[in-house]
Amino acid sequence: MTLTITPQGLILTLIAILLIVITFYLVKTLKKLNELIDNANSILKDNKKNIDESLQNVSQITNSAKQKIDYVDKLFNQNGEAAASKEGIDLVTTIEAVLALINEIKEFWPKKKRFKK
Repeated sequence: MTLTITPQGLILTLIAILLIVITFYLVKTLKKLNELIDNANSILKDNKKNIDESLQNVSQITNSAKQKIDYVDKLFNQNGEAAASKEGIDLVTTIEAVLALINEIKEFWPKKKRFKK
């Protein structure tokens, strides 16, 4: 029995081996992709309630932010007009305005809940 190796047979053998290797890595990649999608789905299911609440509160949050920005704009405009009038700025009024601005900025961010262990 003689075994002859032809260039055509050698090329077909290499192509077959290459296809097997590519198929192996493709299957491995698809398995990891499936795990990734499963993890994303489980995270979304666990946080569905929080996501829904956040989406429902978006308009309230934007309205609150708009009100606070309007307040700050009005506050700065009033102080700018007082300074431009050259009548002098009352120190107490300026301090009250700055403190009110600081309080408005602090109220913009929600307070963090701290859990005691």
